[in-house]
Amino acid sequence: MASAFEIETDRGWIVGHDLSVLDLVRTSTEPRLLEHLGPDMCGRYRHDEGVQRLVTNGRLSVGAALLDQRIVCGLGNIYAVEAPFCVGISPLTTVRGLDRPDTLLAIAVALIRANARLGPQNTTGRRRSESDHWVLNSHIR
Repeated sequence: MASAFEIETDRGWIVGHDLSVLDLVRTSTEPRLLEHLGPDMCGRYRHDEGVQRLVTNGRLSVGAALLDQRIVCGLGNIYAVEAPFCVGISPLTTVRGLDRPDTLLAIAVALIRANARLGPQNTTGRRRSESDHWVLNSHIR
């Protein structure tokens, strides 16, 4: 049985489909619930904190680290493979193996912010009939 949630806010509608869990919380409790999360790449991103959280997780693969919301928030599967590609490494590389973790995160934040601002999602910068991602094929998503 599918469940859905809709709520209208001052800034538009929030819609959820096929939700298995939905918890609503008071705004006053948000900081306590979110304090374990890393800096938000879509919000007030603190690059130095993101780099520090990344390098302290040296045993993780780069792809896994980019998906771990405790390290940095906002990235999903696309950016976990596209950002490493853009800096010439495999997402399977360990964080410890990175020469420039700051550059990886700078590329990731630039990609996600450009896509949020310009839409639709595109990591190549090309706006033609060619693929709009370097790694992921849009037909397999």
